[in-house]
Amino acid sequence: MRDTVKYGLLTGIIASIYLGILANNGEHVGASLNYGKYLILILGLFLFFIRRMKSWTYNDFVANFIGSTVVITFVASVVLIISNTILYFINPILSMQKYTLIPESTSQLITIDAIILIETIVVGLLTSFVIFPYFKNKFLDDRGIQQPEEQFQP
Repeated sequence: MRDTVKYGLLTGIIASIYLGILANNGEHVGASLNYGKYLILILGLFLFFIRRMKSWTYNDFVANFIGSTVVITFVASVVLIISNTILYFINPILSMQKYTLIPESTSQLITIDAIILIETIVVGLLTSFVIFPYFKNKFLDDRGIQQPEEQFQP
């Protein structure tokens, strides 16, 4: 199994357990606590990039960075959707709510699952673009490659 899929599964499982614990404790109203799943996603991406960027070449860095982000966030969002659906069929109160909407029907569940999918992928991609400069500079520094600003000195 590819590392990106492993990290996506691990991130999705940890985020699902976190959200399941919140739902089990009745913490639906604490919307700020629900954003913890994004902190878990950010941490998963950060750890993946720290581990994997050592094996990337300079020419493949950007493509690998963006491609890995897409795979990890997509897999994590699918795991979140599956866990949300399982929780719904166990007890609808335990499933994730979105915008104070606790699913009461399968169509509402599908709507919430679609929102979770889109939201997780968007947050993952935005996060990757925020942390990209850190990893790009670290990548160049670790390999002793001059950065473009340093190449042209007057």
